[in-house]
Amino acid sequence: MPAYNIFKGTDGLRAGWRLLIYAALLCALGYGADKIANAIFHGQWPDLMTPTGIVLSFLDEACALLLAAWIMAKIESRSLSDYGLPWRRAFSRQFWQAG
Repeated sequence: MPAYNIFKGTDGLRAGWRLLIYAALLCALGYGADKIANAIFHGQWPDLMTPTGIVLSFLDEACALLLAAWIMAKIESRSLSDYGLPWRRAFSRQFWQAG
């Protein structure tokens, strides 16, 4: 009978630990991205009710999300496409279709 491991199951890292690691990465990277953005803008973020402010806020959050997903992919020996983020189809025809 194999020894019980709270961190790893038959499919690798257990789902709860995956979620916890991803959440911790996202908090740390989000905090870091905000600090970098504040340094770039000298603490004077554009108003979030303007198009520029919305785009910059989105890019700030998107960078943290993608970097956290990439780190988790490396930890789990997977690709980003396993998380639903395939690079080959990133800007395919389906991307440009209106909702």
